[in-house]
Amino acid sequence: MGLRDALEQYQPRADVVDPRTWARVRAVALEVASRFDGATSTALNRMPALAQYLAWAYEQDLPLVPEVLWTEDRIEAFTATLSTPSVSTYRSFLRKIARANADRRTVWTPTPESFGRADSRTLYTDEEVGRFLRVVDQQATDRRRFVLGSVLHLCLGFGLRSAELRGLMTRSITQEDGLVLYRGAGRVVPARARYAEGIVRLVDGVTDERYFGDHLGSGPPFEKVLDRIEIPRYLPRLQVRILRNTWLVDVMSEGNLTLREVQAVAGLRSGSGFDAVAPHLPVRQDTYLRRAAGVDH
Repeated sequence: MGLRDALEQYQPRADVVDPRTWARVRAVALEVASRFDGATSTALNRMPALAQYLAWAYEQDLPLVPEVLWTEDRIEAFTATLSTPSVSTYRSFLRKIARANADRRTVWTPTPESFGRADSRTLYTDEEVGRFLRVVDQQATDRRRFVLGSVLHLCLGFGLRSAELRGLMTRSITQEDGLVLYRGAGRVVPARARYAEGIVRLVDGVTDERYFGDHLGSGPPFEKVLDRIEIPRYLPRLQVRILRNTWLVDVMSEGNLTLREVQAVAGLRSGSGFDAVAPHLPVRQDTYLRRAAGVDH
């Protein structure tokens, strides 16, 4: 039997892909599968991964077009939802399928790095922050998209702590003199410029007095809310503490504030709060001794 005939007869198990969903995505699946190379048996081995992936994308209301489907971030968002031992196999199959169908401009890393959930890092790189932000639109529900987008913008923009997120009142975020401000207990913080517009957009969409809703109450730590967020395995664990450290390094690296001013915006009362971020601050080797001597400014 030739490849085309084998694909025409393929039908995923009903307990894996709903037959009604398969009817919606079948034409796309056959078009994609027609580009498989190798033996017919190899193509059929890849079909369960392809069928489940397209069904997932359809259920997320994603357009079933190459520029949306065949990106590394999208595939990782899908594999993050799997709980079967087949995750690595599915990822491998889908990446091979994607390379045959993706836009030529799509950039792929050779193999996504997998991070242990006991990662000891103290801040996120610019690349990791960018990938976290791209994952927002890949969340399964509007609520998860709102929570992830908000946590990223509020922590990277204001350096909010978990307790501040939990108790955040919508009225605590205002616009004054061209700045977006957070007014909390003991500190006033201006949003970092790159996140200010996104924060305003998010706040404008909130109708409750409590930013994340009244249902949080005084329950478990805010991080429990993040447990429902789908983070691809090629990204480290998302932690509010590390987002705040990343914000603090961003603020301090510019060298525009005195130590007392940094403590004021960060809400720090002692120097211990700098221990985790100090190793990541820049040292201008060519001038720091003269500046310390007061010779150069």
